[in-house]
Amino acid sequence: MREKTRAADTRETEKLRLSLTDMAFEGGAIGRHDGQVVFAAYGIPGEEAVVEIERRSKDYLMGRVVEVLSPSLHRVDAPCPYYGSCGGCQWQHIDYPFQLELKARVVGEQLRRIGKFAEPSVAATVAAEERWHYRNHARFSTDRQGQLGFVSLLRRRFVRIDHCRIMHPWINGVLERLQGKCAGLHQVAIRYGVRTEQALIHPSLKEIDDSIPSGQTSYE
Repeated sequence: MREKTRAADTRETEKLRLSLTDMAFEGGAIGRHDGQVVFAAYGIPGEEAVVEIERRSKDYLMGRVVEVLSPSLHRVDAPCPYYGSCGGCQWQHIDYPFQLELKARVVGEQLRRIGKFAEPSVAATVAAEERWHYRNHARFSTDRQGQLGFVSLLRRRFVRIDHCRIMHPWINGVLERLQGKCAGLHQVAIRYGVRTEQALIHPSLKEIDDSIPSGQTSYE
């Protein structure tokens, strides 16, 4: 089924009703339309969904699920309020045990398709000890107002982030102090040593907040 609508910016958008059959290595579910592969962000294999196409090439289409017609039993509510707008996370809508299963399936499929292994043996994915606030490195984009955030998955639009659920609390603390103050910068990179409690922050932010250590060339 094909539906066409007119977007607010007057560009034509296209919506396809698809059966999603598998998961791609980049994180989108896979469907097909008229023999062409469609990568559908925020889908789950086994679902039937309406996918809005946002990118086109001669070999494939890329889009995002905008309506789930037949939800997977593994679909859950994403805990992050930015999920679906921010492009940082792609699987929060999938329950964690099934995420682990999908990762092993994706590895096996890549070994078959690219490595030409007939029956690759793939061990079960090891579950993470911490699912939230584990990440010790962030690269935030900025906008003209000096806000910090990330960009959306497909359209690459800026999304202000005030708290990231996967970032270490120390990084979120720095984010809170810098939010809205970074006009003129392109990006701000923050790395935190969980064991050493040392930090690397680039570029130098002394003119913005000299109480935050920044501009280091290496850990001490």
